[in-house]
Amino acid sequence: MVSKPLTGIITVTLQIAYLPTLYSAFNRRENEVALLNARAGVPSWGPELLARTHYALGSGVSTIDTLPDLYGRWERWAADVAESHATYLSLVRFRSPKPLSSWVTALLAVLDSAALFLALSPKEAPVVPARLCLRSGLLCFNEVASAMGIKIPDVPGAPAVISLSYGEFLDAIARMREVNFPIEREPEEAWPDFVGWRVNYERAAYAVAAAVDAWAASRGDWLTASLSWAPVRAVTLRSSGGDGAARALRGLVELAGRPVFAAPLHEVTPVFETRFGWHVAMVHDRRPEGIMELDAAAGPITEALYRNQRDREVGRQLDVLRRKAEVQVRA
Repeated sequence: MVSKPLTGIITVTLQIAYLPTLYSAFNRRENEVALLNARAGVPSWGPELLARTHYALGSGVSTIDTLPDLYGRWERWAADVAESHATYLSLVRFRSPKPLSSWVTALLAVLDSAALFLALSPKEAPVVPARLCLRSGLLCFNEVASAMGIKIPDVPGAPAVISLSYGEFLDAIARMREVNFPIEREPEEAWPDFVGWRVNYERAAYAVAAAVDAWAASRGDWLTASLSWAPVRAVTLRSSGGDGAARALRGLVELAGRPVFAAPLHEVTPVFETRFGWHVAMVHDRRPEGIMELDAAAGPITEALYRNQRDREVGRQLDVLRRKAEVQVRA
């Protein structure tokens, strides 16, 4: 028979031994994410990764030849994250130290860059490292999603359909052409191949990103959801569709092109459906396209934080009242 004090000591010892394992896995993950941020921007963006690698800090010498090594590192990184995060599920929600940086966004950017390179420049692209990276990345997203209880089909349905639009694909190509990235194929020729690559990992990536609140950040005159590079116009949203729906809305998932963006301010939209469920939304604010200066953003950010805190407190108080409520039926 083990005494209670001894049981406590054993428990504490196990917990202390557990923490270095978590930190080691977190540190390995974040080292590569931090290195990628310099190459692909924050939040990371696949087309930006290709553009900056070719531009090479304006040196005049393209460093595209470093991409095979990068794809090799991220192939191993994805395998490591899949094993560690599926085993220690709490790691999935450990956030990056820097704002707007996310391991989900980073991996998605690397996969998008590989898919773009293969689709647009098949002769120039490092075919084997890029394909191996794509394979390892999609397995990582699928395994983490499965460990979180998110059901993702093993094989995408036919025909292949992705959330990213052709117009957004053209925006990515325009960014690459700004630095004269070597593009061998016309966009309309490359688009089907890009869709064929992205359809394999997009759904799992979006689901994991929504679950861990991968936030959005501005890129040029668009608001870019860090769940993809998909540009969507900036709105502040609240959801009454449950925690999962709120995360999906805050991440601006599924909403591009929906009536939400045309809704009047402070009015509840009609009920609409996404793959996360049924929702209503309210647009609290709409601003002109463009990057907002920090001084101008401080007020709205403070107001939004206060509003979120107030809403959470109201929700807690309502939960207390519901638990205490009694319903009496009188004949």
